[in-house]
Amino acid sequence: MNCLHLIFSKDRAIQLKTQLESIKRFVKGPVKHMVLYTHSPHHEKSYQEVIEEFSKDFTFVRETDFRANVQSIVSQSEMPYVFFTPDDGVFIRDLDLSFLTAELVRDYIFSLRLGIHLTECHPAGKKKQDLPTFKGDKGFLTFSWDGEYDWSYPLALDGHIFDSKLLLTYTSMIDFRTPTSFEVGLQKFVPVNFKEGMCFTKSSFVSLPWNVVTDEMNNLSAGISNEVFLDNYNEGKKINVEHIYGTLPISCHQEYNLEFI
Repeated sequence: MNCLHLIFSKDRAIQLKTQLESIKRFVKGPVKHMVLYTHSPHHEKSYQEVIEEFSKDFTFVRETDFRANVQSIVSQSEMPYVFFTPDDGVFIRDLDLSFLTAELVRDYIFSLRLGIHLTECHPAGKKKQDLPTFKGDKGFLTFSWDGEYDWSYPLALDGHIFDSKLLLTYTSMIDFRTPTSFEVGLQKFVPVNFKEGMCFTKSSFVSLPWNVVTDEMNNLSAGISNEVFLDNYNEGKKINVEHIYGTLPISCHQEYNLEFI
């Protein structure tokens, strides 16, 4: 294995489970999947059950100090490449990470969330965004990070692949306590980013902003209560994402119809 995938999860066991199922369905290659999680007391049972179900294929780490945990997990993995995802997203098509090479990660920031169909930026209030000028073929496109919104945001924590040593250098120079402040802190390094972007023509990962668990930022979402998700989980239901698989989202964060089954 040469790539670490670290998932951040808080109080969203049913959404975490949905992502883990999508990984088992679509993702292969030399990648190790880990989950850094924390939960409130009334979410403990749901997390225990998810951990028990998926412990064969995923490594779970209980959060104690978010910044220290991230640094130690990335460092101790000894893997040259790393990417992160929040628990409220899913992989939506086949993804073989065997294409990653030292040269690619050295020269580019590869985005699993970007694709030529992304013409809207959800966090910016669902504003329209122009596509950049692409180069390349055979399904791999390169571009400069001088576009609009998502196309000018290289240091994202939802599917952008980084050089692990460089990422650790960044983390040593910023303070953060959650995924939100982690990503905000990384933006100070955008002016010194020398790498171009690279992506597939079609997104491999999409975030599903149905609810919010952070208190650090008022992120745009559908505003659905977290208790709705926990109640449905406790009733033995799961989130139906079959209608999301294989689609071409117009935004990296898209409010698809929510259905429990």
